[in-house]
Amino acid sequence: MRLRILGLLFCLVVITPSYVMAQMILKGSVVTEDNKPLIGATVAEINTTNGVVTDNNGHFTLKTSQSDAQIQISFIGYKKQIFRVSELQKSPMVTMKEDGFNLDEIQVQASISNRRTLRSTPVAVAHIDVEDKLLESGADNLTSVLSGSVEGLQVFQVNGKAGSGTKFNVRSSASFSTMKDPIVIIDGVRMITSNYSDVTSSQDAMSALNDLNMDDVASVEVMKGPSAAASYGAEASNGVIIIQTKKGKTDKMSVTAKVSTVVSKSADDYSYLVNSGPINDFYQTGVGTNANVGISGRTQSDMSYYASINYRDAESFVPGNTDDRLGLRLNLDKKGKWYEWSVTSQYTNGKLSVPLTDGGRYSATWNLMRTVEPWPYLTEDAWNAIDIKYDNDRYIGGAKLKLTPFKDFHVWGNVGYDQNNVFGTNLYPYGYTYGSITKGQKKETNHTTKSMNIEFGADYLWRVNDISNFQFSVVSQTNRYYDRVNSINVQDFPSPGVDGIGTAGKVNGVSENVFEKRIQGYYGEVNYSYDDKLFLGAGIRRDQSNLIGENVASIWYPQVNAAYVWDDMKWADQFKVRGAYGESGRLPNPYDAQSTYIGTQTPTGSAYDYYIKGNPNIKPERTREFELGFDWTKSKQRVAFTSYFQKTTNSIIYTDLPPSEGWPTNQGKYAQNLGEIKGSGIELSYNGTLYQSSSDNLKVDFFANISYQTNEVLSTGGVVQNVWATTIREGLPVYAFYTSSNEATFDPSTGVYTGVSTTDPEYLGKPTPDYTGSFGFNIKMYKDLTLSALFNYALGFQVYNVTQRNIARATNDDGMSLNNYKPRAEAYNNMNQYTPGSSEYIYWANEYAANNGAQRGDFIQDGDFLRLSALTLSYDMTTLVKEKLKTDCFKSARISFTGNNLFLWTKYKGSDPEVDGNGASSYSRSATYTGIDWTTVPRARTFTTTLSLTF
Repeated sequence: MRLRILGLLFCLVVITPSYVMAQMILKGSVVTEDNKPLIGATVAEINTTNGVVTDNNGHFTLKTSQSDAQIQISFIGYKKQIFRVSELQKSPMVTMKEDGFNLDEIQVQASISNRRTLRSTPVAVAHIDVEDKLLESGADNLTSVLSGSVEGLQVFQVNGKAGSGTKFNVRSSASFSTMKDPIVIIDGVRMITSNYSDVTSSQDAMSALNDLNMDDVASVEVMKGPSAAASYGAEASNGVIIIQTKKGKTDKMSVTAKVSTVVSKSADDYSYLVNSGPINDFYQTGVGTNANVGISGRTQSDMSYYASINYRDAESFVPGNTDDRLGLRLNLDKKGKWYEWSVTSQYTNGKLSVPLTDGGRYSATWNLMRTVEPWPYLTEDAWNAIDIKYDNDRYIGGAKLKLTPFKDFHVWGNVGYDQNNVFGTNLYPYGYTYGSITKGQKKETNHTTKSMNIEFGADYLWRVNDISNFQFSVVSQTNRYYDRVNSINVQDFPSPGVDGIGTAGKVNGVSENVFEKRIQGYYGEVNYSYDDKLFLGAGIRRDQSNLIGENVASIWYPQVNAAYVWDDMKWADQFKVRGAYGESGRLPNPYDAQSTYIGTQTPTGSAYDYYIKGNPNIKPERTREFELGFDWTKSKQRVAFTSYFQKTTNSIIYTDLPPSEGWPTNQGKYAQNLGEIKGSGIELSYNGTLYQSSSDNLKVDFFANISYQTNEVLSTGGVVQNVWATTIREGLPVYAFYTSSNEATFDPSTGVYTGVSTTDPEYLGKPTPDYTGSFGFNIKMYKDLTLSALFNYALGFQVYNVTQRNIARATNDDGMSLNNYKPRAEAYNNMNQYTPGSSEYIYWANEYAANNGAQRGDFIQDGDFLRLSALTLSYDMTTLVKEKLKTDCFKSARISFTGNNLFLWTKYKGSDPEVDGNGASSYSRSATYTGIDWTTVPRARTFTTTLSLTF
């Protein structure tokens, strides 16, 4: 009995300390240098999965089993710190010091299979903290978040209307394809990025990116070019944009309410019109509201959540242009010892009204600009009666499960789904005259777009020893994109106010178009790390698609990369050199591989006829890219440099068929892999703190980036294609401006102007800039007041000003009576003030010849510009509110004032050089035109006031 008691006492002596140690609870807090709580900082036990994040007061509670354990505290933008448990028990308050460019902490999506720190990433991947970006620039959509933030990427809205499409120019643009959109992935869901133009022109299309609520977004990453995006395969030549939405971080529920009021105005008056009053008076002052409420936190079962509701009521400066959106989001995440899962979901209901302002006969802008007397084609009342709108319902959702069966081995699966149902209406009502239409006309469309992606993957980390390891990853990916449009076009209604489809007296057409794209890809990669300094990687992807010709089984895309990092040198805190090679592609057009036919009527009944012949040998364009660069950080300064070289082969060119083939021969629609293009570029960026006072009452941060890019067509297979002012031909840039101009002619005996002669076609420029970039500053004063500015610029490109050419051509026989183009009228008047034969007379005669609108080359204009894109003044009212209200219920309070597009200096003779009358990206069969201003609504000038409160 005594032995049993002694044994029990022995067990208690031995086990009790172990049990107590297993239940050791470590409490503390994390604050900034100005003694503010740091919310969401990670407190983790090194070499374990044991970790927590600080709550809304900066506090943490961590259970640990080892008294000598090492605890790492980290947060993006601050230097990480490591403590022993005993040290934290003695000093539980940790002060974090800023380190704005800590490559060790920022995680990015390095490939489709894994995330890495920027330290170990061997390619240039841009990481944008969206919350900071919203504070600095008042950005409210993906376009404005990306603009100026990523070197090598030019992005802008194609016109100034609310809800309009987005134009992407990524690196050297070495492709004949006009589908320039990057792949966009949000929380693992392949996002639909279509531009809907079922009842409008491509210029006035509705952008699917318009449904993204930036207040839900935590970060955006941009992978540029094939060297970074090769793991995404056959559609990744334009790069990949990775969007991560917010998650709950703290144990206590946090509520953020944000309200913005936006005032929209025309950025500039039209100065090149004889009678500019009507169109300048046409534009109005639009007022809109954006309200967002977000709730986040973690439950007692350690499941994190984020939910939001967003309402946007945007009104642009174009009369009748409104964009109403209601958005809901719910994100759930949970992490256990051997599993992780997450579910994300978003629902959007949108209503977009699109007043007619393109280059068409019945658009307001064209009727106000064409002639001195406005509204030559229809009355203003008739234009106001036109009703063009899109209603859409959209759901985006995804689920991911990650399992860890044993240490360092993970298997995971991801399912993403995006469906957008868009209903479009274009109504010309009864009772107004639109050319031959006097009893009304209506077009309705139902457009359903679905995108589904499924991925399965596995990865294993083989720790060779304490300083080296291999990581092996394999992924299977399936993408399916489905698109169906049903439309009906009718006219001749019985009376005013009656416009139902069934009441129309005539059916002009009924159609249904269905398109499906399927891609199956397999990707594998291996990465090696030595001493956390040397990083090597290689990967290969195999893709199959229903858009590839039947004689092409599959396509392979390889990549290799390397990086080396030096730490704690005299001249650098961290210096990384990196290099990568990768290949990716652009899929053919949906109608390139398979032959299509068109229905027709014959005397004996319905039949079909040949339409487009498919090419069974067609395959994707292939872009190869070699990238070299370095990243240097010292204190609070960072410089990044990248140079790249691209070569695109198998570029698709559309040609005619010989008559012997039996297909239509004059459509230029037979697809062949004939083209070859080279491109190159340099990207350089700087971010740093220029000055910081010892009292922290003044801090000045500055950033700047510049990109140089160029391309050249090496081969077209002997084909030369001209469309409008653009051309595809060897030795010139892609879609170069190549056309004729006018020169004045004179009577040799009297010197009197007699007319014009036309020059031979010649190279006159290109639509993509040589140089793009941005710069700006962020000045923090008295800790709570911040002034931020962003400037964008582009140099070395041209715009084809179709607007001015068409106005200049609107003349009667006397050459002047209809003309509303001031430069033409001024040149004509000035010429007649001088003596024929004099130098002044000859000068103005040539100006008159160039401005008479006959030749496109006279309206290829330099587009160089410098734009003050954003100026923001914000005030952190948290301390003031707490003191005045004597409450701690407010965790943060901030008010900001932002002006966008405040100043534009440009060589361009039109209203705005950064627009595109051809709309955003689109599939185009045959050569097309780009870089044009075709009666395009210029970008808006906006003033935004925002109040944000967190409880």
